[in-house]
Amino acid sequence: MAKNNLRLAWILPALPMGLLLSLSLAVGVFYIHVSYIEEFIMYAALCGVFYKNPKQLTATISVSFIISFIIKQVSPFHF
Repeated sequence: MAKNNLRLAWILPALPMGLLLSLSLAVGVFYIHVSYIEEFIMYAALCGVFYKNPKQLTATISVSFIISFIIKQVSPFHF
């Protein structure tokens, strides 16, 4: 499905990446701290797996940060 639709090709990989980013980072008002290094390494591995071109990777990482922020605000469970 994502092969034929450019928007889905940029958004679908960002969903698992955003989840891993929300699990690995502790975000405050003035800081970002890596809480769990294993999840952050897995996030970097997913960046390598989903890599097609630099423009797509930049968009996917940006969307994953937005999804991570949304998960942190909406999730009733805080890890």
